Amino acid sequence: MYYVSIYMDRQSRPLAVFAGKKDRVIPVGFGSASFVHSFYDPELIETALQILTVTQYQGLAGVEFKKDSRDETYKLIEVNTRFGMWDGLGAKCGMDIAYIAYRDTLNLPVKPSSSYRTGVIWLDWQRDLRAAVAYRRKGTLTWRAWFSSLRGEKMWAIYSRSDPLPGIFFTFRLIQKFLGRLFSCNQS
Repeated sequence: MYYVSIYMDRQSRPLAVFAGKKDRVIPVGFGSASFVHSFYDPELIETALQILTVTQYQGLAGVEFKKDSRDETYKLIEVNTRFGMWDGLGAKCGMDIAYIAYRDTLNLPVKPSSSYRTGVIWLDWQRDLRAAVAYRRKGTLTWRAWFSSLRGEKMWAIYSRSDPLPGIFFTFRLIQKFLGRLFSCNQS
Protein backbone atom coordinates (compact mmCIF):
# COMPACT_ATOMS: atom_id res chain seq x y z
CA MET A 1 0.00 0.00 0.00
CA TYR A 2 1.12 3.52 -0.79
CA TYR A 3 0.05 6.73 0.89
CA VAL A 4 0.44 10.35 -0.17
CA SER A 5 -0.07 12.97 2.52
CA ILE A 6 -0.91 16.38 1.07
CA TYR A 7 -1.95 19.82 2.21
CA MET A 8 -3.92 21.88 -0.35
CA ASP A 9 -4.46 25.61 0.22
CA ARG A 10 -7.72 27.55 -0.25
CA GLN A 11 -7.13 27.71 -4.01
CA SER A 12 -6.55 23.92 -4.16
CA ARG A 13 -2.81 24.34 -4.71
CA PRO A 14 -0.50 21.82 -3.04
CA LEU A 15 1.70 23.43 -0.39
CA ALA A 16 3.15 20.19 0.98
CA VAL A 17 3.41 16.65 -0.36
CA PHE A 18 4.91 13.54 1.22
CA ALA A 19 4.74 9.84 0.26
CA GLY A 20 5.25 6.63 2.18
CA LYS A 21 5.02 2.93 1.49
CA LYS A 22 3.40 0.58 4.00
CA ASP A 23 5.86 -2.31 3.94
CA ARG A 24 4.09 -4.26 6.67
CA VAL A 25 0.55 -4.07 7.98
CA ILE A 26 -1.29 -6.04 10.63
CA PRO A 27 -3.50 -7.94 9.96
CA VAL A 28 -1.50 -8.95 6.89
CA GLY A 29 -2.93 -7.71 3.61
CA PHE A 30 -5.47 -5.19 4.86
CA GLY A 31 -4.58 -3.88 8.32
CA SER A 32 -2.96 -0.70 9.53
CA ALA A 33 0.74 0.02 9.16
CA SER A 34 3.37 -1.32 11.51
CA PHE A 35 6.39 -0.52 9.29
CA VAL A 36 6.53 2.30 6.73
CA HIS A 37 9.32 3.99 4.79
CA SER A 38 9.38 7.37 3.10
CA PHE A 39 9.93 7.34 -0.64
CA TYR A 40 9.42 9.51 -3.70
CA ASP A 41 7.55 8.48 -6.83
CA PRO A 42 6.56 11.34 -9.16
CA GLU A 43 3.86 9.22 -10.85
CA LEU A 44 2.19 8.38 -7.54
CA ILE A 45 2.32 11.97 -6.31
CA GLU A 46 1.00 13.34 -9.62
CA THR A 47 -1.90 10.86 -9.54
CA ALA A 48 -2.83 11.93 -6.00
CA LEU A 49 -2.57 15.62 -6.91
CA GLN A 50 -4.79 15.15 -9.98
CA ILE A 51 -7.52 13.56 -7.84
CA LEU A 52 -7.45 16.43 -5.34
CA THR A 53 -7.09 19.21 -7.92
CA VAL A 54 -9.98 18.06 -10.10
CA THR A 55 -12.25 17.98 -7.03
CA GLN A 56 -10.96 21.41 -5.91
CA TYR A 57 -9.99 19.86 -2.59
CA GLN A 58 -8.77 22.10 0.25
CA GLY A 59 -7.01 21.10 3.47
CA LEU A 60 -5.30 17.93 4.67
CA ALA A 61 -5.62 14.73 2.70
CA GLY A 62 -4.17 11.26 2.82
CA VAL A 63 -4.58 9.52 -0.53
CA GLU A 64 -4.11 5.76 -0.37
CA PHE A 65 -3.25 3.55 -3.33
CA LYS A 66 -2.47 -0.05 -4.10
CA LYS A 67 -0.19 -0.94 -7.02
CA ASP A 68 -1.86 -3.30 -9.49
CA SER A 69 0.61 -6.06 -10.36
CA ARG A 70 -1.18 -6.71 -13.67
CA ASP A 71 -0.38 -3.32 -15.20
CA GLU A 72 1.92 -1.72 -12.57
CA THR A 73 -0.40 1.26 -12.13
CA TYR A 74 -1.59 2.81 -8.89
CA LYS A 75 -5.25 2.21 -8.03
CA LEU A 76 -7.06 4.55 -5.66
CA ILE A 77 -8.21 2.94 -2.42
CA GLU A 78 -9.46 5.97 -0.48
CA VAL A 79 -8.97 9.62 0.40
CA ASN A 80 -8.74 10.38 4.12
CA THR A 81 -9.49 13.91 5.28
CA ARG A 82 -7.37 13.65 8.42
CA PHE A 83 -3.86 12.82 9.48
CA GLY A 84 -2.96 9.16 9.56
CA MET A 85 -1.12 7.51 12.41
CA TRP A 86 2.30 7.76 10.73
CA ASP A 87 1.98 11.16 9.02
CA GLY A 88 4.48 12.53 11.55
CA LEU A 89 7.13 10.71 9.51
CA GLY A 90 6.89 13.57 7.02
CA ALA A 91 8.16 16.02 9.65
CA LYS A 92 11.03 13.65 10.49
CA CYS A 93 11.92 13.68 6.78
CA GLY A 94 11.77 17.48 6.49
CA MET A 95 8.16 17.86 5.31
CA ASP A 96 6.17 19.11 8.31
CA ILE A 97 2.69 19.12 6.81
CA ALA A 98 0.97 19.92 10.11
CA TYR A 99 3.11 23.05 10.56
CA ILE A 100 2.57 24.12 6.95
CA ALA A 101 -1.21 23.67 7.38
CA TYR A 102 -1.07 25.65 10.63
CA ARG A 103 0.81 28.55 8.99
CA ASP A 104 -1.53 28.60 6.01
CA THR A 105 -4.61 28.57 8.25
CA LEU A 106 -3.27 31.67 10.03
CA ASN A 107 -2.52 33.33 6.66
CA LEU A 108 1.21 33.27 7.39
CA PRO A 109 3.62 32.93 4.47
CA VAL A 110 4.22 29.36 3.30
CA LYS A 111 6.60 28.28 0.58
CA PRO A 112 5.27 25.23 -1.34
CA SER A 113 7.54 22.23 -0.93
CA SER A 114 7.80 18.66 -2.17
CA SER A 115 11.38 17.96 -1.12
CA TYR A 116 12.01 15.50 1.72
CA ARG A 117 14.39 12.72 2.76
CA THR A 118 13.54 9.25 1.53
CA GLY A 119 14.29 5.87 3.09
CA VAL A 120 13.40 6.97 6.63
CA ILE A 121 11.48 4.33 8.60
CA TRP A 122 8.40 4.69 10.81
CA LEU A 123 8.14 1.75 13.18
CA ASP A 124 5.55 0.60 15.69
CA TRP A 125 7.83 -2.11 17.11
CA GLN A 126 5.24 -3.95 19.18
CA ARG A 127 2.79 -4.25 16.28
CA ASP A 128 5.59 -4.89 13.79
CA LEU A 129 6.88 -7.82 15.81
CA ARG A 130 3.40 -9.37 15.57
CA ALA A 131 3.33 -8.51 11.85
CA ALA A 132 6.73 -10.17 11.36
CA VAL A 133 5.42 -13.37 12.96
CA ALA A 134 2.35 -13.29 10.69
CA TYR A 135 4.40 -12.60 7.52
CA ARG A 136 6.81 -15.35 8.52
CA ARG A 137 3.94 -17.83 8.89
CA LYS A 138 2.84 -16.87 5.36
CA GLY A 139 6.37 -17.50 4.13
CA THR A 140 6.92 -13.94 2.89
CA LEU A 141 9.42 -12.75 5.52
CA THR A 142 12.40 -14.33 7.26
CA TRP A 143 13.76 -13.26 10.63
CA ARG A 144 16.97 -12.19 8.91
CA ALA A 145 15.04 -9.98 6.46
CA TRP A 146 12.99 -8.52 9.31
CA PHE A 147 16.06 -7.62 11.39
CA SER A 148 17.75 -6.22 8.29
CA SER A 149 14.71 -4.01 7.54
CA LEU A 150 15.09 -2.35 10.95
CA ARG A 151 18.42 -0.74 10.02
CA GLY A 152 18.57 2.92 9.12
CA GLU A 153 17.16 6.21 10.28
CA LYS A 154 13.85 5.71 12.00
CA MET A 155 10.99 7.31 13.82
CA TRP A 156 9.35 5.32 16.60
CA ALA A 157 5.56 5.31 16.63
CA ILE A 158 5.29 5.73 20.39
CA TYR A 159 8.75 6.35 21.84
CA SER A 160 10.30 9.82 21.69
CA ARG A 161 13.06 11.48 23.70
CA SER A 162 11.25 14.80 23.50
CA ASP A 163 7.98 13.26 24.79
CA PRO A 164 8.84 10.13 26.82
CA LEU A 165 5.58 9.75 28.77
CA PRO A 166 3.57 7.86 26.09
CA GLY A 167 6.41 5.35 25.69
CA ILE A 168 6.76 4.88 29.44
CA PHE A 169 3.01 4.40 29.83
CA PHE A 170 2.86 2.01 26.87
CA THR A 171 5.75 -0.09 28.25
CA PHE A 172 4.06 -0.21 31.66
CA ARG A 173 0.81 -1.41 30.03
CA LEU A 174 2.70 -4.11 28.08
CA ILE A 175 4.35 -5.40 31.25
CA GLN A 176 1.00 -5.29 33.05
CA LYS A 177 -0.66 -7.33 30.24
CA PHE A 178 2.19 -9.82 30.16
CA LEU A 179 2.13 -10.37 33.92
CA GLY A 180 -1.67 -10.62 33.90
CA ARG A 181 -1.54 -13.37 31.26
CA LEU A 182 1.36 -15.12 32.97
CA PHE A 183 -0.37 -15.30 36.33
CA SER A 184 -3.82 -16.14 34.92
CA CYS A 185 -2.24 -19.08 33.01
CA ASN A 186 -0.41 -20.33 36.12
CA GLN A 187 -3.59 -20.36 38.19
CA SER A 188 -5.30 -22.85 35.86
